Amino acid sequence: MRRTGGGVSGRLRSPHKGVYDNEYFPTNDDEDEMPRYVRVLGPLAPIFLSPDRFDPEALQNRLRIYSLCLIVISSFFWGWALLNTFDLRKSGGIDLGVVSFFGSGLSSALLLRSSLGGKWYDKNQRFGCCGKGGDVDDDDLYLGSRNTDGNNNTSSKQHSPPGRALRVFAVVTQFAVVCNYLLGLMFGLTAGKQVYVYFATYCSIFSVLWMISCYTGFVLVKVYREAVGNVYGEEALNDGSKSH
Repeated sequence: MRRTGGGVSGRLRSPHKGVYDNEYFPTNDDEDEMPRYVRVLGPLAPIFLSPDRFDPEALQNRLRIYSLCLIVISSFFWGWALLNTFDLRKSGGIDLGVVSFFGSGLSSALLLRSSLGGKWYDKNQRFGCCGKGGDVDDDDLYLGSRNTDGNNNTSSKQHSPPGRALRVFAVVTQFAVVCNYLLGLMFGLTAGKQVYVYFATYCSIFSVLWMISCYTGFVLVKVYREAVGNVYGEEALNDGSKSH
């Protein structure tokens, strides 16, 4: 960090006690140039991403919440599909949700690990899930560390953004759930002489919801990686290779 006349030159402090380069500090011009893939989300963007898409810590926390929600949802529907499979075993049938929801749950668990800095658990984590609550020393905060010169800088080592393989795996597994529901929709419309209205409606609604979830996860990870790269540099993104 450069100092001039007792002040700090070339950098601005972020709301989360870190520091941004001037070129990456969020300004009105930056907000006006929101990427197209973010604009597609419309009013859902600040809800699923973060009010500040330049803040890696806020995006990291959103990824953590997103992953946990998908783990819970996938586990519930996987259990339901497993029960359906037991009912269908006499006729030799199987509920494909046993496979698709297992995949979405697994990919979500790996995303959760990535959102925890590449760890399953951090005893010094103060905020978010799967961490220790209560007070901890400022030097040990999960969201930052203190330099010997007294300046609070957010540590890039606490970030492990998903790598390419994990991003592809997450999208593929969630899209498999979409395909599963679309197959159910086709079955409800063409299986018999009459249309299974309730089942077809259920499948159509959840196929749309999972499509939204799939795209939202893709954008969230992309924006998170961009924020980490902008604040900490490309080296921090290379560190994310441990999250595959």
